Amino acid sequence: MFRLSSARLAADLFKADKDRHIADIAVLKSDAMGVRTRAGLAEKLAALPRLDAAEHDLERLSALPEDTFGHAYARFMLDNGLSPFVLTDAVAPEIRARNAFVIRYAATHDAFHVLTGFDTSWPGELGVLGFAVGQGYSGFQRFAAVLAFLVYPFWCGFRVGALVRAWRRGYRLGTRARCVLAEPLEAWFDRPLADVRAQLGLLDASPPAREAA
Repeated sequence: MFRLSSARLAADLFKADKDRHIADIAVLKSDAMGVRTRAGLAEKLAALPRLDAAEHDLERLSALPEDTFGHAYARFMLDNGLSPFVLTDAVAPEIRARNAFVIRYAATHDAFHVLTGFDTSWPGELGVLGFAVGQGYSGFQRFAAVLAFLVYPFWCGFRVGALVRAWRRGYRLGTRARCVLAEPLEAWFDRPLADVRAQLGLLDASPPAREAA
């Protein structure tokens, strides 16, 4: 069901300060489109604590030992000029509740890159999407995958082989791993990355050669 109120609020925030509200706008757009996940996963995500920006403090995480999940996540973010996905109070509690899946996936997307070993190239992004589809999070992501296969070749110089390899590897990892989205990943930042991967069933997730190659 299309929610006009969420679409209007997203437009208002974009006009007011799109840089400050970039996360809010993304969630409001998803709410307007009615993006949802399967019932069982929605219940698990609703039980997770509300994301605190302090949990994704990149300066603090980068000071952790080099073999930790948190250090690897911070380095990935800093090296690629990325910022943690954190909402403001412009997104009402009822909208947060309806969009627990979208919020959680957006907040952990970059951590998925670290856990699966995919880089930020177009093939790498497709690999992470393949992982999410393999996990069975949402039918909307299957639709997004079809669109990605249509447009990504144009954006990556028609390296179709790299896209297919990344998709297959990501999908395979997704079908074998535990439901990563429902795990308290932030609580594991101080643990060795290898241990976190093992607990999640990502034993074969060591970083491959650059996906764009």
